[in-house]
Amino acid sequence: MFITNEAHRAALLGIFAGKGDSYWRVVEKVLLKPWYLVTLKQIETERSATVDSNDGFEFTRSILISELCDLMALLDLANDATYSQTLESVMVVTPGHVNGTADWQMDRLAAIWRVANQGDDVAQNLLLETAEGRRYPTSSIDDTVAKHCDLDLVYSLPAPRL
Repeated sequence: MFITNEAHRAALLGIFAGKGDSYWRVVEKVLLKPWYLVTLKQIETERSATVDSNDGFEFTRSILISELCDLMALLDLANDATYSQTLESVMVVTPGHVNGTADWQMDRLAAIWRVANQGDDVAQNLLLETAEGRRYPTSSIDDTVAKHCDLDLVYSLPAPRL
């Protein structure tokens, strides 16, 4: 979860914000657990008298997501053919106690797996796999169990563009 403070609201940019939106210069990560940076490509088309006009511009959106359930909801949406944005990448940012170092690390997320035969609570039985092949459990699944059990692919994420 992220927390904000009014002192860090970007007041001048507020004139560009949509209804209910705010711009923030600083957010704080509340818990020492993984979070996600999602990059989406969006194409905006110009409204013109010609309905078939292909005039438009492309821009990139970067979204910070604190909870895996919210990431999975966005991935479901991005897989919908009617969704107007294209998923470019998902990065997972892990704290040292998860990635085995003393620092936060950011890695490209390649897949999300469900650990088979570990109960019915899907959210508690998931593994994150990075493009480098590292796997991080999303719960207290024993690391040995995570390496030696059957896995079902939940999401396969786009490979990096070269």
